[in-house]
Amino acid sequence: MDNLSLGLSLTVTGMGTVFFILLLLQLFMTGEAWLLSTRSSKTQEPTNIQPEPVSQTPGEVETQKLSPQVIAAIMGAIACHTGRPTRNFRLVSVRKAAERQASAVWSFQGRTDLINTRSSFYAKGGTK
Repeated sequence: MDNLSLGLSLTVTGMGTVFFILLLLQLFMTGEAWLLSTRSSKTQEPTNIQPEPVSQTPGEVETQKLSPQVIAAIMGAIACHTGRPTRNFRLVSVRKAAERQASAVWSFQGRTDLINTRSSFYAKGGTK
């Protein structure tokens, strides 16, 4: 019985200590965020910067003709990656990924799973 009470008291003491330290960390981070936000709001002065005019057609992209070899290479890569023949795909648009940041592996895997799910849905007779 003595070992049980000792174990319970140590458990309660340990958990209490952990939660108390977590509470202190939360208060410290909240205070730091408040302090930094008040400092940054004092140092920022409103500026009269004119926004650049935006194009009327937001979807407008530089149109470049892709050579048939490049289109064939893209379609071949898609077919190789998904394991399906190229006749099952239709190339609608191509965007350069060089201007974007590199995606994480899990993000790429998520997109791959989505593509495979849609492909299997259409293969089973689903419609768009």
